[in-house]
Amino acid sequence: MRCIVLLILFMSGLVWSANPYVVRSFPDDKGNIINEVIVPGIPEELRNPGPIASPSRNAVVLTDVPKLDWCYGCSATSAAMIAGYYDRNGYENMYAGPTNGGMFPLNNASWGEGECSLSATHQGYDGLSSFGHVDRFWVTSGNSGNDPYGSADPTGTYANCTTDYMGTNQDWWSNEDGSTRFYYYTNGNPIYDYSGSENESPRKRDGIHGFRLFMESRGYEVSTNYNQYIHGYNGNTAGYTLAQFRQSIDNDIPVLIHVTGHTMVGVGYESTNNTIYIHNTWDHDLHSMDWGGLYSGMQHKGVSVFELAPAPVIAVIDWMPSLINLELDIDESSSQNLTIANTGTGALDYVCSVPGTESTILEEGFNSGVIPGTWTQTVVSGTTVNWECTSGGYSGYPSGPYEGNYNIRLYKGSYDVSVVKLISPPLNLQEADSASLDFWHTQDDWGVDQDELRVYYRNGSAGSWNLLQQYTDNVSAWTQRNISLPNLSDDYYVAFEGTTQYGYGVCLDQIRLVADSSVEPWLRLNGGLECSGTVAAGAADHNISVQIDATGLVPGTFSKNITILSNSQSDSEISIPVNLTVLEALVAPQEPVIEYLSGTNSARISWVAVSGNPSGYRVYFSTEPSFSDGGTLIATTASDRLYYVHTQASSRPKGFYRVIAFRN
Repeated sequence: MRCIVLLILFMSGLVWSANPYVVRSFPDDKGNIINEVIVPGIPEELRNPGPIASPSRNAVVLTDVPKLDWCYGCSATSAAMIAGYYDRNGYENMYAGPTNGGMFPLNNASWGEGECSLSATHQGYDGLSSFGHVDRFWVTSGNSGNDPYGSADPTGTYANCTTDYMGTNQDWWSNEDGSTRFYYYTNGNPIYDYSGSENESPRKRDGIHGFRLFMESRGYEVSTNYNQYIHGYNGNTAGYTLAQFRQSIDNDIPVLIHVTGHTMVGVGYESTNNTIYIHNTWDHDLHSMDWGGLYSGMQHKGVSVFELAPAPVIAVIDWMPSLINLELDIDESSSQNLTIANTGTGALDYVCSVPGTESTILEEGFNSGVIPGTWTQTVVSGTTVNWECTSGGYSGYPSGPYEGNYNIRLYKGSYDVSVVKLISPPLNLQEADSASLDFWHTQDDWGVDQDELRVYYRNGSAGSWNLLQQYTDNVSAWTQRNISLPNLSDDYYVAFEGTTQYGYGVCLDQIRLVADSSVEPWLRLNGGLECSGTVAAGAADHNISVQIDATGLVPGTFSKNITILSNSQSDSEISIPVNLTVLEALVAPQEPVIEYLSGTNSARISWVAVSGNPSGYRVYFSTEPSFSDGGTLIATTASDRLYYVHTQASSRPKGFYRVIAFRN
């Protein structure tokens, strides 16, 4: 028995000596021994990438996997390469930044050496104005303790990068700068999504489990993730094989390759020998190594495998193009069909919705006064500044469809200093919680830079004023302005304030904007504002009735978007515009004029054109004055033909005529 114990200790010592970065070995609840391995990354002076690889014709290589140089941890950089690969191949939510039009680039050259926001967010890079991962957790390579973030739980700050979720660089997860941890079964079996050390003291996180959390934070489902020693490492007979690696590459799945102290990405293989192709995190080139061999003097020991769940792909079919631009008469309605299909291999979850109740904006003028907390009203000695608010037209402003509406004037004596002309309706409402304000503006150009117009807004009559926009360009001609108004509420105020070299702090006027929610929506889905469901892979069986109702609407154009959100591999957000034109009501033509044509059996029926742009007119004949029999349709004319000659075979027509205007 004593000899057996010594043998076990000796073998355990072999495991530790084979990899100096195994920091702990311990049994799980079933007695299987787990190695805790730290990957610190290789100092720059020890990196030896070797020659650039030249794959043969027999090679299989995933060419769309990005090549990143080292970005605050080799393991997180490698994970970012895999995430970037998926971002480029249908999983477009992996990368959330503005570079390359929102598609993750093939390398990190656009950010500069050692920077990549998908690996580690950093203030000042990729449009980030707040602190990122680097600002919260990085001090210098090899740092232990004293993260800039402090000792508090940082998980609530995680966003958009692999280092956050993998625990890289974070004191909270007991990782020095540049380091990430991974866990392996010593017997070579895969260890799946390990999180058993996260509640220990000190707490530890497995990097591949953290990578799974990153993927899930991007809205994707993970089917499996595991770490595994390769077959034969430390004598195991159950490890991950070259054949399994080749199968992963054949299935378009890149694999994390772990060597002693370093992590890379496996992207391909030679089919005739043991060569595999890698991205090493040190440059933007393709390199190679032997499976199970050495790379830059480091022994290949394991892999981390990560597979996303089968991806659904949304398709919208049976969609009638006429719905996009639909014309209806007042009180008319229409219904079209929309079918949600799934052409992918995973279940498709979707939510289809339209905006809520309509909102109209009412304007209400208030007494003028100085806006609290802004300029103080002063008048230069010997001058006077007055204000005027009128509800009628003001001569001189540009002509157009909104003449004779709300004007605001600030003037000195008989000279206009600043004039604001609101376009009516004053607001162009886009959604229920936002709007845009259109107005005309002019100032008398006296050649001074002190003339200004400021526009403020606030929620509620007692809220704080917020500067929305200011103009100092001294425009002497009428200029049309457009301002977006944020956070529209039921009690919303906009104020205009003008200044000149002669007077400051004059509040021209303030206007209360009221959202009116009494108008019912004209666009519905299955009778409501939202519907949802799950479509099985390959199915096309979710039909949505799209109902458009012009009841109660006034003539004009109305626009909404149908929004479809889903977990689709592509097109996860679809917006379908629906434009409704409510036509002016057709009025009945005046009583037709009947003229019998001399010497014929004919009567000429004529009428006056009606408003509402009819497509044409229908002429009916009946022997009953009340048309109780419905009459007989005897003619259909074009909209520009306002008469019809009715001829009978043997005698003049004797009866009554009715003319009806119609639209197609």
